[in-house]
Amino acid sequence: MFRWSLRAMLLAGMGGILLGGAAVSVLTSERVLRAADDRRAAVVRHDMIAASARARLLGLVDQEVGLRGYLASGDRRLLEPYETGRNAARDARLQLARLLLDGERERVSKLLDDVDDATADWITAYASPQIWAREKGPIQDLPAAFIEGKRLFERVRAAHAELSDVLRDISEAAIARADRLIQEARLIGHGVTALVFVMGLWIMRAFLRRTAGPLAELERKASAGEPFAAPGAGVKVREVAGLQQALHDLDRTARERERARAQAHARAVAFNAFGEFVQQLVDEHELHQALARTLDDTMAPDKLQILVRNASRNRLEVTWPGPLPPDEVGHHPILSEPMRCRAVRTLRPVSADSDAPVACACPLGVPEAGSYCCVPMVSAGELVGIVNMQSTERGRFPRESLEGSQGYINFASTTLSSIRLLSSTRERALRDSLTSAYNRAFLSEYLAKQLSVAARRKRPLAVLVCDLDHFKQVNDSHGHQVGDRALVAFAALLHNTVRNGDAVIRYGGEEFVVLLVDTDLAGAQVVAERIRAGAEHIIVDNGAETVGAIVRTSIGVAAYPAHGADEPALIGAADRAVYRAKREGRNRVVVAPERAGDDGTGPVLRVVE
Repeated sequence: MFRWSLRAMLLAGMGGILLGGAAVSVLTSERVLRAADDRRAAVVRHDMIAASARARLLGLVDQEVGLRGYLASGDRRLLEPYETGRNAARDARLQLARLLLDGERERVSKLLDDVDDATADWITAYASPQIWAREKGPIQDLPAAFIEGKRLFERVRAAHAELSDVLRDISEAAIARADRLIQEARLIGHGVTALVFVMGLWIMRAFLRRTAGPLAELERKASAGEPFAAPGAGVKVREVAGLQQALHDLDRTARERERARAQAHARAVAFNAFGEFVQQLVDEHELHQALARTLDDTMAPDKLQILVRNASRNRLEVTWPGPLPPDEVGHHPILSEPMRCRAVRTLRPVSADSDAPVACACPLGVPEAGSYCCVPMVSAGELVGIVNMQSTERGRFPRESLEGSQGYINFASTTLSSIRLLSSTRERALRDSLTSAYNRAFLSEYLAKQLSVAARRKRPLAVLVCDLDHFKQVNDSHGHQVGDRALVAFAALLHNTVRNGDAVIRYGGEEFVVLLVDTDLAGAQVVAERIRAGAEHIIVDNGAETVGAIVRTSIGVAAYPAHGADEPALIGAADRAVYRAKREGRNRVVVAPERAGDDGTGPVLRVVE
């Protein structure tokens, strides 16, 4: 059987490398030529940009010169350069906008607008009024008018000079970039060509000296019946014929071991990455989403549900993929009686085929046909939820396949407990202990966010400052217990009057702040009047007596952006309106006037009984 000599094949291979180097050289040369063409095109385009900029400035200068001639002589023929210059400047402006690329246009957009604005100011404030005045007769103080016109036109020149500087920088940068590309292409071409030739020579020498001899020895061992098997009939290389079978077997074994190690490593890396990721989460929905996505990748169930214990720990709620419709909740007793679930009682995974004798009778977690598993989510020995997976295939969830998913679920369980603990702690820290309204620490953070949203979306935002009238008399006449209950009742009135997206804050003592999201000034007045009227009907029962008609409130109304764009301005405007309501007789709603205030900034926060 004829077989090729390895030395001949290596020589052919080296020749191929050399030919490849030549091909690389040709290709890089083509790249250099293309880069040079791009540079020429860039130079031409930017020359046209510079010409358009100059044409625009000349047109503006023609306007100014024509205007000065007409003002001095009154000859309307001298206005022709004024009109011609205006048209030339406009045409040059359009030509310049067409020549600029998107990124360049964004960079100079403001500068173009500055030139337009300065030109418009010169025309509006000087040129048009002076033409109109000259039509009625000679200008009374022509030198002063020329000085004023020159002052306004200097703004046009300055704006255009700044624009020209930036256009020049853009042109120089584009040409420099093209020069760099040419130089890089040349260097790459030379480097790759040299590298290919050097590598070809080195590989040829190395293979001829170090490979042919060992391969011949390995072939001798294989022919002698030592570790290697005989080659197959399809092998066409003489030296490799005795080596191939042994290398094949060795490679197959090594690959299988490497594949097993890689899979184990990938699982460990994925598990650690998931653990690090979920430990940084602060949102339950995001945690459920991450867990569901991971289990979908690792277990591939047809249906996945996450059921979480509620805050009272007496119910289970479906939180993924979403809450059940209210009319369907009643069909699943396991939600209101979690102990009916075997996984809840035992805190161990439960898996079975849906038609198996040991299958659970739970329509929420067991499919009509196929298999299912329920894995409890346990943290610190306590149940926090259940992960339910279903499949249309029988035997889809054997116990050994759940070991990997159990680790992900354990990480998620611990994180869920931490999120709930942090959320509960944060909520308590931001709530007033008496009225359950938010406190001042919450106000600054929440108002700043809502102002940012209002500015970005161009939506209104209103602030109410409510101060209870003569509240000291309530405490003095009925006692602090009645006063505290009156504050609680007033806070409840505020919560019941506003929407879920709004916020009620106890600002201090008997003063409350209400943030009304997406509410304009008129809407805020309506809400404020409802609060004021509702306060008159508050009845306080402290067990020993029932007291009514003791709560009255003065309310100040301010809105973004009419009264300010930050917390001090808005709260200050509303607080000054409260102070005015106190002066005018109390128990009323007063809207802050625009730009009102003693000093125009900051909250007043006066204490007025």
